[in-house]
Amino acid sequence: MKTFEDISVRVFPVKITDMRTGDHSNDSIAITKTKLQAAQQVGMSSWELIDKEYARQGFRVDCVGKAQKITIIVDLMDACTARGR
Repeated sequence: MKTFEDISVRVFPVKITDMRTGDHSNDSIAITKTKLQAAQQVGMSSWELIDKEYARQGFRVDCVGKAQKITIIVDLMDACTARGR
């Protein structure tokens, strides 16, 4: 029985500003391909989605770079076992 799941992820480099302190920093955010597609279905761009995610934490997005495509392979049995510990 297959217990592995492939998850397509896009990792975006971002430049952000902390709205509380005014500090600028570099960060990155990983978003599943499925979440990006759902955002596109309602007319939201990847930039808008990323901006919304950071705004919830008190940051302003200054720049979003080109996404890197990554596939994460998760062993579901290991994940279930680890959670039960």
